[in-house]
Amino acid sequence: MNAVEIEQAISDLAEQPFDPAEFPYAFLEAFGNKAATIKRLRAGASNKSDLGGVLQTSSIHILTCDAGRVTQTLAALKASPATAKAKAKLILATDGADFEAEDLTSGETVACAFKDFPDHFGLFQMYHGEKHMLILPGVSSEGREYLPVGLIDNHSLVSNLAFALYDAPLSNMALIASRLHLVWIATVCGKLETRYRYSNTLGWNTFPVPTLTEKKKADLTRCAEDILLAREHHFPATIADLYDPENMPADLRAAHDRNDEVLERIYIGRRFKNDTERLEKLFDRYTKMTTTQAKRWKST
Repeated sequence: MNAVEIEQAISDLAEQPFDPAEFPYAFLEAFGNKAATIKRLRAGASNKSDLGGVLQTSSIHILTCDAGRVTQTLAALKASPATAKAKAKLILATDGADFEAEDLTSGETVACAFKDFPDHFGLFQMYHGEKHMLILPGVSSEGREYLPVGLIDNHSLVSNLAFALYDAPLSNMALIASRLHLVWIATVCGKLETRYRYSNTLGWNTFPVPTLTEKKKADLTRCAEDILLAREHHFPATIADLYDPENMPADLRAAHDRNDEVLERIYIGRRFKNDTERLEKLFDRYTKMTTTQAKRWKST
């Protein structure tokens, strides 16, 4: 779920009759948690709460309470050993009339009427990056030689018009910014008219990448940094300006070319001759990758 869909889901939740037993699960579901995750929490397999609430590791501790005891309940959540042990970032208490929450990392708090908690969506957006996000458009011009992946800070929210990788290493940016990734996306993903249409499930999750050593990750990270530095050199030029194929700055093109060389040598020890050879190698790796996974699933 993207930020727009999450905001709508929690707005709908605030308008529904309050069910103290179901609210914690409905809240987590509104934030995009999968049915299997909710099922494990309900069963107690992954619920670490020591107060009878719902505690999701590295995320949030939620507890509903009797009328008039919201403040005391939030204090109990904050003092809970389980909250600290599970490294929860947020605590939340509500009785269906009042609502209080606290971001344990920043100290930011919310105290409002239950019906108004969607107005404080920014605090509850648990899945924004702690440091940064890699962002790329859902649709990109077919005239571009590279997908215009960007780096933004953790105070930004990504709309439904783009994809984001939260706190992803810069080596991932090098992968996305490569010619290899563009030809993969152009082949396996759909299109909007003639433009490239990105898909995280069809394009990113299926992209076959060789095992990367720490040295190779460091090399790719440097390549991504060089791309960012080349863009910065031309500030305030926009992405549209920089990736216009007829006017792409020479230093930015050189940074991308260096990125392609480093990545392609990881795949085959040399540069690929053309896009046909790139696709042949990618599909060969994809076939081996999926065959291995199928054997593992069959054995289990």
